[in-house]
Amino acid sequence: MCAPSELTTISFYLKNTGNDVVAANTTIPVSYKIDDTETVSEQYTLYKNLTEGDSVLIAFATQTDLREDGKYTLILKANVGEFSASTVKTITVMPNPQPNIGDDVRTEKDSWELTPGINYGAILWSTGETKYNINVTRTDNYWVTVTNNYGCSATDTVFVYFIQPTLSVSAFNSDPANCGDITNAYFNIDLANNGEKDVAANKNIGIKCIVDESAITESFKLDNTLYIGGTLPYNMKTPISVTGVGRHSVKFVIDIDSVPVDSATFQVSIFDFPTFNFENDELIVDKYPY
Repeated sequence: MCAPSELTTISFYLKNTGNDVVAANTTIPVSYKIDDTETVSEQYTLYKNLTEGDSVLIAFATQTDLREDGKYTLILKANVGEFSASTVKTITVMPNPQPNIGDDVRTEKDSWELTPGINYGAILWSTGETKYNINVTRTDNYWVTVTNNYGCSATDTVFVYFIQPTLSVSAFNSDPANCGDITNAYFNIDLANNGEKDVAANKNIGIKCIVDESAITESFKLDNTLYIGGTLPYNMKTPISVTGVGRHSVKFVIDIDSVPVDSATFQVSIFDFPTFNFENDELIVDKYPY
């Protein structure tokens, strides 16, 4: 048997090899002893008649510790009336494997190698792979189950977190207040790297600008690495028009290589032009000089 993780229940089958029936409700003294430990003695009561050739499974309430691998000598005894039975068994406990993927991982790398520590006879990863080492690229929990030459198995788990590059809209630089409609305006924003990883050159940056119910989408490749704490101004290439007196919502959605990383909403206001009517105006002066 493989080394258990908990205490073990000792059980055995008691067979009636005689010619008489052992009646139900008969109390049978039973005991077991393992190596040099104290003898465990209990009473078992038959729940049915034990006829010739029948067997009953008897399980001890007192458990024993077999969590260490090795060989154990077990002595079992049972007494039925004036008859007694005993047997000696050797219990061989095989060692369990001890896979060790390592501690949980938080990395800026794009991939991470996982191994179980020792190259066991059989290996199964949560990814379905069965080789000794695997490379993972996605934030997730990963487990490995290994089986040693004794047929004993064990599992280890690790959480791998990949820090992803991110960008946020740190400023909306276009005029938030306007007299009259906004016609063919080119909005301007600042993109900031407030994350934990540099945004590498050649990353594809997508920008979606949603004004009220209308949307435009643009993208560009980053010419240079945008380091942590850095800011990049961006002028929209598509002109935008906003009409109608009142407050209008302007939302920006940012993605890196098609993965959304931030959204921010701003407001622009359009005011009507003032009107003046100089007909029939009356100027009242109640204090001079004024």
